[in-house]
Amino acid sequence: MIREVELSNFRSILTGRAVLTKGINFIHGLNGAGKSTFLDAIAFALYGSEWARKSGVKIQNFVKLGRGVARISLIIEGEDGKYMVQRVISQSKSDTHQTYVNLIDDKGSHKVAARDKEVTALMGRILGVDVDLFARLLYIRQGEVRDVLEANKAGKNRLDAVIKIDALNKLQDTVIKDVSRDVERRIDSITGEAKEMNRQLTSMYKRLEDIGKQKESINHELDTIEKEIANLESELNEAEKEIANLEEYERKAHTLEAQLDQVEEEIKALRIKLREAEQSGAELRAKRSRLEEISRRLDELRREKEAYESLRRREESLRATFEEAEVLKRDRDAKRRELERIKEELSREEKEIAELRKSINELEEKELEADYEAEKANNKLRELEEEGARINAELKHIEMEIELLRTKGGQTCPVCGKPLTIGEADDLMRRISEKADELRSKLKENMTARREAETRAKRNEEELREISREVSEKRGVIENGERRIKRLSEESQRLGEELRAIENRINELSPGVQEYLYVKDEMNRLGASVDEYDRLSEEYRYLASELSKYGTNKEEDIRSRLEDDEVKKRTILASLDELKAKLNELASQRTKAEKIKERLNNANMRRSEARGKLTLLMDAEEKAVAEVDELKKRLNNANNELSKLKGSLYLLNMINNSIESAKPLIRKTFIDFMNEELRESFTSLRHKESYVDIRMDGDYDVYVRRSDGKEIPFDALSMGEKNLVALIFRYAMAKVILGHIPLMMMDEPTEHLDSEHRAKVASWLRDISSNIDVILITSHIDSFENSADNVIRIEAINPSGDTTVVNA
Repeated sequence: MIREVELSNFRSILTGRAVLTKGINFIHGLNGAGKSTFLDAIAFALYGSEWARKSGVKIQNFVKLGRGVARISLIIEGEDGKYMVQRVISQSKSDTHQTYVNLIDDKGSHKVAARDKEVTALMGRILGVDVDLFARLLYIRQGEVRDVLEANKAGKNRLDAVIKIDALNKLQDTVIKDVSRDVERRIDSITGEAKEMNRQLTSMYKRLEDIGKQKESINHELDTIEKEIANLESELNEAEKEIANLEEYERKAHTLEAQLDQVEEEIKALRIKLREAEQSGAELRAKRSRLEEISRRLDELRREKEAYESLRRREESLRATFEEAEVLKRDRDAKRRELERIKEELSREEKEIAELRKSINELEEKELEADYEAEKANNKLRELEEEGARINAELKHIEMEIELLRTKGGQTCPVCGKPLTIGEADDLMRRISEKADELRSKLKENMTARREAETRAKRNEEELREISREVSEKRGVIENGERRIKRLSEESQRLGEELRAIENRINELSPGVQEYLYVKDEMNRLGASVDEYDRLSEEYRYLASELSKYGTNKEEDIRSRLEDDEVKKRTILASLDELKAKLNELASQRTKAEKIKERLNNANMRRSEARGKLTLLMDAEEKAVAEVDELKKRLNNANNELSKLKGSLYLLNMINNSIESAKPLIRKTFIDFMNEELRESFTSLRHKESYVDIRMDGDYDVYVRRSDGKEIPFDALSMGEKNLVALIFRYAMAKVILGHIPLMMMDEPTEHLDSEHRAKVASWLRDISSNIDVILITSHIDSFENSADNVIRIEAINPSGDTTVVNA
């Protein structure tokens, strides 16, 4: 139940707060004060942008002209505590972070929803009514009390949508049909797949039969080859026994040939050594002389070598200091370059920001001028809209009087109800028609002026938005630039500190670096002597090694060893001749064995080929069996799925038939309940005593029955009678569909009614208020003020037309 409403800058209402009570809450005020605005504010607070779309109003148009932001808040009592609903809108945004719902319970206040859609969804759950039902059942806007029946008669707003039968139609026409088509397509697809799998199974069975025949043929061939191999192995064993002695002689012959080769190589080497020994005398004396010369020079260079080694050890101890100093110098130079770059970038950024600030100042001056022009244009447009609304209301009132005058045959005055003569009726009709033509002309002029004002206002607003966008962009650039300047300044300061630390460290390392450079110069000076020392040391070691060889190689020893090897060679040659004679005798046995081995190798190759073919066939057979099993499994799955799909298709048809059977029952039940509720209210509000009953037929058309039994359709009723019938129809429909009615809002529901029936409406609302948590009704008539539980006034607070909302 809505307990409190507070709003500011919402259309014509500058500010206001009202407490609502259970029962009838009567909103009273002058024309244009904002009674309808107050109800629209409640609707928007509940349903946000969805209500704006439903009512055809741009959200920005809810904001009072000349004001930046509008705010609406409600206090709603729910089952689990109080909810505070707030929505904030601006002329540039439809929703801000200030749109939210807070739950106020024993634990305090905490947010339970935020943003437009989430707040709307929560309100729908709390009230149990979505925005569509709210617009159709609970909010009767000014001039729309008859729409629910007139639109229905024209076929534009069938009640099937309200009782959700159109949703069943949509379910049948879209979901069930689409799913059925998908199931049928899947059945056709699976049937085709099953046929293809059966064809593949037949092919695989034929393939397995062919593989079995090929395996039988290869096994027979393998048996033949195995017998042949067994015979050849027996023959080879016999031949190998005969050539066993041949192999023994061959091994002995190979051994002797190896010994002969070894002796010949040794003889050749000894002859070379003999020639070398004969020539070594002169070379030996020259090498000894050179060795002595090198020894003397090494003694001279040793002191310089030792000095160099001492310097090298010092250079190694100082190298880390030198390398650290070099790294620091490179780092220092790099940081100096980086510091110069940062200073240049800082100067450039500061210059750009100064130029942007100057540009923003110029744009802000333009923005002030554009804002002034926009406000002036919007004020003009508002004046024209208010004037147009006033002219339009007056024109509708006169047109209604003309209609009443025509429908009543000119017998009574449509305003005061007194009888008229024919001449008075004609004269009244002429004067009213002239007034209507004059108002239509003024309305046309007003529409032209409004279009021009709207064009100017739109142009001014676009210019203002463009300037604001450009200012915002440049301010964003300035903010980014200032962040970059701050970052560059910090970086510059850091680099300066790092440079000072590096310079201090370089100064600390300077003595070690100077010493390192001195040591390197000394090492370079002694380098030639050290190289010479190393080169002569290597030559000394080589000559000493060569001279050591000459002490054991004597010519006499070499000649003695050579004679022994010649004797050994002759002995080996004699034995080798005897073995070759034996080998010639056994050569035929080797030839026979070689032929048997060749035949055996061929048989083994044929056996391997046959076994390879058999293995391939067995693999192919295993693979084919696996494929057959997989095909059987897939075919079984396809048949199972096909059975399920056919069952699903049958179930879908059953559901479709059930829905089709349920729709007439739903309509009948709805119509029966509607007629019951309509009759109950009709007795209190019927326009004439001759009207005894009311009913709605199967096409949702409404008829009023007279005491003579004649039924009068809704369209044949007078304007006031239509209003009464539509009013009770709205209430009946809300009660039948919702059961419990949380809220009903009625904006000027008693137009075209005389004082008697206005009093009846007030009394009827009092009777039904027990079934409705909160009723809000606007009117200029005092009948409601006397019967209302709570009175809310909308009053002007300044000459500009601004109003406020207060409890009376």
